[in-house]
Amino acid sequence: MNLTTPYSDTTENQSSIKKHAKSFFLASLFLPKKSLKQAHITYGVCRLIDDIADSETFDQTMSLSLLKSVDSYFRDTEAKLPQLIEKKLTPQENTYLLKYKNLELSNPALFDLLEGAISDLTFEQPQTTDELIQYCYKVAGSVGIMMLKVLNVSDFKTAYPFAVDLGIAMQLTNILRDIEEDLTLGRSYIPKTMPDASREENLPLIRKDIFKISETYYKSARIGYRFIPAKQRLAICIAESLYRGIGRKIKKQDYITVNKRIYLNSVEKSIASLMGFAVFCKFLLPFNANHPHKQSLHKSLEPWLFKFKTPDLKI
Repeated sequence: MNLTTPYSDTTENQSSIKKHAKSFFLASLFLPKKSLKQAHITYGVCRLIDDIADSETFDQTMSLSLLKSVDSYFRDTEAKLPQLIEKKLTPQENTYLLKYKNLELSNPALFDLLEGAISDLTFEQPQTTDELIQYCYKVAGSVGIMMLKVLNVSDFKTAYPFAVDLGIAMQLTNILRDIEEDLTLGRSYIPKTMPDASREENLPLIRKDIFKISETYYKSARIGYRFIPAKQRLAICIAESLYRGIGRKIKKQDYITVNKRIYLNSVEKSIASLMGFAVFCKFLLPFNANHPHKQSLHKSLEPWLFKFKTPDLKI
């Protein structure tokens, strides 16, 4: 397999990202070339892990075996791509894994993402809001940590809590947007302590509650943008604004979506992008407040985040 040609630059890869992650694709265009390549490869690996967990091609046993093989492949720095992966995945998917490892982008958060994907194979509705936040960390907050190296963030130990918050906020937006769609698939990510999501009359109140939680994490995440180099910061500001715009559009509709997925149209995306640019400009000013991270936001995440606090951790 030829690894000299970056798969992230191919038209097919660009088309796939544009199809499955429109907001990510648009925001990523504002990254410098090197970060853009690494972001697309990182997205490809994360998307692959998610696709294996949700696969209609593989049964649950095979999906579990594949996810465990991916886990083993990245834990052993000398390991070659397992035969099971080479056999069951496409050459393009194998290339994502090979290039991600070749570029040494992996960090411990990848294994939290894999844990989240494995948990999706035997999905259980969260009992509490804490369990919802734990799930959001594993499937999305972990990706925030994985992106820090892509974004060339140097102060990892101070920055990673804010990266976690952005991932959690974006996943809450996904959940907020997709409540009814998930229910048709037999899943509810709404904590059992909230009203029953299967009763339509409860949905506006549930969306309102999830939106409020997401806003708390978005606001915290934004404090940490000061750690992102200016060249990479604009893309994140725009990505946040695009994703956050979905929740705000649902709020404008009084949290009623009439059984359809909410998207931003072209005009709304343009406005959201301009709002993201305004946030970016704000961080160019010299008087931004240097607020510490609010630790209570991660009170339920200590079993996963403690490893990032160890003095000898190298990212």
